[in-house]
Amino acid sequence: MSRRMSPRRTAPPLLAACLLLAGCVGNPITDDPIDKPGTWAPTGDNEANLRVMVANPQDLVAGEAATGGLAVEAAPPVGLLLSGKRAALLTGDSSTGSGGGGGSTGGSGATPQ
Repeated sequence: MSRRMSPRRTAPPLLAACLLLAGCVGNPITDDPIDKPGTWAPTGDNEANLRVMVANPQDLVAGEAATGGLAVEAAPPVGLLLSGKRAALLTGDSSTGSGGGGGSTGGSGATPQ
């Protein structure tokens, strides 16, 4: 036989829980702390600093092509990636002899230019 709780016993805790939760809800658009008076406001200072520090101001309008890059080495892997024929991921098994990123025996095998 199930015991039924009277509404008199369940109503006060339920009402208290609803009131507590209602206090947590605010308007995220108008209640943002950054919008309160006396806090920081975006003024364009970051963009002004970048314009002062950049070597060539024209680079902010249109960038330059990379020179001395290894496009010949980069093109085949990019082509495989775009065609969906990526190489399999390494398993992490140290017995396969796949080197890490440094040292005299590891690395990618590319010769620096």
